[in-house]
Amino acid sequence: MSGQIYSSGSPEAASAVRNTVLVAIVINSVFAAAKLAFGIAYQNTAVLADAVYTFCAALLSLHALMVQSAGRRGGGAKKGILTGGPAAALLSFLIFCAGVLFIVLGAMAFMRPKAVAQDASIIILIVLLALSIAAREALFHFTVVRARGAGSLILRADATRLRIDALASAAVLGGLICVLIFGDDAVLSAAAMAVGAFIAGAALLSIRNSLRKFLKKSVKGKQNSALANFILGVSGVHSVGKIELRPFGNSLHADVEIYAEPGLQGLEIKELQDAVAAALENQTIYDIKRCFVTVRKKQGMAE
Repeated sequence: MSGQIYSSGSPEAASAVRNTVLVAIVINSVFAAAKLAFGIAYQNTAVLADAVYTFCAALLSLHALMVQSAGRRGGGAKKGILTGGPAAALLSFLIFCAGVLFIVLGAMAFMRPKAVAQDASIIILIVLLALSIAAREALFHFTVVRARGAGSLILRADATRLRIDALASAAVLGGLICVLIFGDDAVLSAAAMAVGAFIAGAALLSIRNSLRKFLKKSVKGKQNSALANFILGVSGVHSVGKIELRPFGNSLHADVEIYAEPGLQGLEIKELQDAVAAALENQTIYDIKRCFVTVRKKQGMAE
């Protein structure tokens, strides 16, 4: 199988990512709805759990697509309430709760096994799960090819979700086959617990990644805010522009842009530059070994 190669970040690559994720969302949503309907109709907890997991995969794909679209529109601007780290963490937490619920329901059913009628409903569910697995496997391979062509991390993550979703469905399918052969739902209850564990585990990983990114950005913002307040304490500084911290071994290098008070000229500007650099290198809040200071006048011209 071969795929077209796009320049990473190009409009063609973005379009390929968007179209591929939309196909995955549609297919996952269709199978989630079908499994939900049949799971409710036949009161099958394992199939219901699998339906929720498939729907969760569609939700996560939709959120990733929203994040990518916001990033392309905003060019790194502050993310909205639906595309930021906390929103992703909240979505993942709700998915985690669904996983825990199905673990509990599966455990309750496992402790009270019952005979299941070996009728046409089991055959229908087996066919539905088999079609679902086949569709997700085909979409997985298609997504992998498009991910390589577009150089997209979003598509790689989507492909991983498709493969895990197919494995979860395979667990339920195995339980249904055991019901068809033995007429006992104990294995199917175990499959419901397994799918619930899949859901909860995937959600915990997503929560960890979302919060890690959010906290990393928050810490960086607090660093810059603390240093800006420190710089404003230096006589002659009117305001602070950009502050960039770069790791250098176990310490930091800082690039700082400041605006001088009106009226400072020539040697005074140079002295202010040295004073700010010395102050930052001597402060004890962060381990800054070297500081590069750019001084500008209010009209924005460098000295």
